[in-house]
Amino acid sequence: MNKLLDTVVVVAGGTGSVGEGLVRAFLRQGATVVVPYRTEAGRERLEDYVGDVDSGTLTCIQASVSDEDQTARFRSELLERFG
Repeated sequence: MNKLLDTVVVVAGGTGSVGEGLVRAFLRQGATVVVPYRTEAGRERLEDYVGDVDSGTLTCIQASVSDEDQTARFRSELLERFG
C-alpha cells in the first residue's frame, strides 16, 4: 500500500534506533523520507536497514540539527529539492 505516495516526511534522528523504525514505516507507505545525518556510518547503517523496502524513496542530507548553520543549510536544500 502506498498511502503516503507524493508525501515528503523529514525524520530528524532517523539514523537512531527509534528513528530507523519510523523511516522504515514511512518508506513502506510510499513516502519520500528525508533524513539529516551526522556521520557516514549512521547513514550507511540506515541505508542497509531499509535496503529491502521496495517502496518510497530515502534521501539523506548531511547535517546536524543541533547546529543552527547546518540546520539552515538543510532547510534550504530540502526546499530546493522538494519545494
